[in-house]
Amino acid sequence: MPSDAITREVAAQKQMEAQMREAMIIKDHMEVIKQNNITKIHGEVVAKLVSSAYYVSKDALVEDLAWDFDHYKALFAVGVVGENLDFLGIVNRRSLFDLLSKPFGRDVMKYKTVDRVIEPIRSFDKERNIYSIS
Repeated sequence: MPSDAITREVAAQKQMEAQMREAMIIKDHMEVIKQNNITKIHGEVVAKLVSSAYYVSKDALVEDLAWDFDHYKALFAVGVVGENLDFLGIVNRRSLFDLLSKPFGRDVMKYKTVDRVIEPIRSFDKERNIYSIS
């Protein structure tokens, strides 16, 4: 009987230590994905087609972005912005995780900034009529 109690106590202590280590790792993580507020939009303009208002700075670390993608499971891509919130491109979740899952991918990209993994895409003025670009 006493050995069962000791075994349970040791297991509980190991579990608590593992949770504390995990909390310390998460505490060191810096959340880099931000959300822009979307206001009510009138007219048939490009801004109505925006499906996500999430973005990340080009100076954020790739590792931090990967952590955030893991937290935001329904987010498939984020916009990348410069210092003045000017649009630079996107980072696609699948492309990023494909890159990080290659041999030594995470080690190589860990301390690189997001501007190294940007996918350029065509952008339009948000006030432009959708029929003029279709």
